[in-house]
Amino acid sequence: MSAFSYEIDKAGIAVLTFDLPGEKVNKLTTPAMDELDRLLDELAADQQVKALVVRSGKPAIFIAGADIAEIRAITDATRGEELSRRGQSVMNKLEALPFPTVAAIHGACMGGGLELALACS
Repeated sequence: MSAFSYEIDKAGIAVLTFDLPGEKVNKLTTPAMDELDRLLDELAADQQVKALVVRSGKPAIFIAGADIAEIRAITDATRGEELSRRGQSVMNKLEALPFPTVAAIHGACMGGGLELALACS
């Protein structure tokens, strides 16, 4: 199941909703980051998109941050560095989009969620 979905209205405003299935909060898991990376490429290539709003599908939280259980499972520094670089690459891609971006924050916004918000214009 997808963690993200998006719609583009007639004015070219894309609304990207993050709603991690089966979780009370949105966490930036590796699969979620991979999906976000792919969707950012898709949105950047879509000439119809004039702006992007990133929002949460959760009622009381934007993004809780990285998946702490996933981080705890890292057993070597190389893997940790790889995940860190991967996350930064996705945030850089968000920051470099060719149109304005907005994080529509409601509720808590922690860790990587704050990074994502800061990567928006």
